Amino acid sequence: MKKSLWFVGFIFILVTVLTACQTAASEQTPGETAYPVETGSKPNQENEQTIAESAYPISEEDLENLYQTWSLTQYTEDGTLKDSQAKTITFSANGTYQITTEKGSTSGSWTTTLLGLESTLVLDPDSDQPLTYEITTLDRDLLTLRSVADNLEIEEQFQPAN
Repeated sequence: MKKSLWFVGFIFILVTVLTACQTAASEQTPGETAYPVETGSKPNQENEQTIAESAYPISEEDLENLYQTWSLTQYTEDGTLKDSQAKTITFSANGTYQITTEKGSTSGSWTTTLLGLESTLVLDPDSDQPLTYEITTLDRDLLTLRSVADNLEIEEQFQPAN
């Protein structure tokens, strides 16, 4: 009788421990998220599609279009069209640039980071902090750069100055 009571008690404890371990293993830790593999959907898929649709992937071949002088034709802050100042940017294939405005000229080096959903242009002036832009359009006739400064989203559109 003692053996069967001991055996039932042992089984009860074993089942309790196994159930507790299984529950702890199935709980997700904060920050962990699992998505169904079959559907490929995520909770914020609508927002991600909007980001992907507005992204402009740029290739190394597209950079050939950058090597020229561009003139500012449109300037917006948070989607509001503003008067555009006289501004030109000249990009050289050797990685240098020159910006000319009414206030003077700035020159330095430029680099790009080309990713699938975002292409970044960094202008590193000789005497100031680097400026970072998202390239949203780049072809022979249009260059659109987006940046954020003082909590304002700035978009600048350029066309060839030639």
